[in-house]
Amino acid sequence: SPPRKYSVAEAAPAIRSTLSYAVLDPTGDDDTANMLAAFTALSRGGTIMLQPASYAFSDTLLVPEGVNIVGAGRRSVNSPPTTYLNFAGVADNKYAIRVHAGSDNRLADFYLAGRTSSCALPEIVTTGASRRIDIERVTVNSATQAAGISLGYGGGYAIQSSIKGSTVVAAATGFELSGATTSTLIEHCYANACTADGYRLSGTYNAIVACAADGCFRGYLIQSAKACSIVSSGAEASARSAFHLLTSSSIKIDTCRGVINGAGGSALIPSFASLETNVSNIIIDLPVDTNPHAAVVDSIGSFGGWTGSNIRVTFPDLARAINSSITLS
Repeated sequence: SPPRKYSVAEAAPAIRSTLSYAVLDPTGDDDTANMLAAFTALSRGGTIMLQPASYAFSDTLLVPEGVNIVGAGRRSVNSPPTTYLNFAGVADNKYAIRVHAGSDNRLADFYLAGRTSSCALPEIVTTGASRRIDIERVTVNSATQAAGISLGYGGGYAIQSSIKGSTVVAAATGFELSGATTSTLIEHCYANACTADGYRLSGTYNAIVACAADGCFRGYLIQSAKACSIVSSGAEASARSAFHLLTSSSIKIDTCRGVINGAGGSALIPSFASLETNVSNIIIDLPVDTNPHAAVVDSIGSFGGWTGSNIRVTFPDLARAINSSITLS
């Protein structure tokens, strides 16, 4: 039999809903109330479909457990986006989209225009203990001083989650796995012109695969991570190193490439990988370092005084040396 229809026309005329499916039409004004009404209509979980149109929001969207937000697609930052979510009107002390201690959420196929440089919070974020959160084909363009997309923010953690096929432009950090996040994947993503790090990797059993960082301060920061890997990824035109490791162990950087890194022009900054304190049991396999800044002395070296043990570099193709301060095993 056909699904029973649950009308929410009186509460939000822009919503057409069934038990597990709602279409949110743009109002041409503030769409926050209509989105919240759609959340209520899907109290048992379901999918909110967004039109190929522009939406504006004035407050954080706190996504309930089991609810998905799916747009009609997004194009590159240089093209008119298909589904455009404007969060510029949200206060700088709030998130744009938040999942808190939730599970089984999917955010997909939209372009998010974020806040200004005075914002100190991520745009898309999970907090608390969140499970099975999937973010797919999303573009975030924001000048926030935090991350464009952060899983496990503020002492929380994400489990069995993923970020795929997404782009972050101009935020301080592009993508962040923080706290005790575990068993989570970042795949096929692109961080562009991030003022701190393209990617920040923490937690356990996490991986970054087939990703790129372009024109960021650093490509990848691996901090407080254990049993994690970065595979077939790269960084280009970073001011500092492509990869920076700090307080981490059992890390593998596998078949990765750096191009024109160390663009800040300091002889003290290695172009491919810099190792800081408490870094042990690291494998850097098949690294490629191409055309670093002329002032760069080392492709792999220490930063601020390396401490640790068991560093292995295999089959390197490096434009500069491996600094003698790094004891290889």
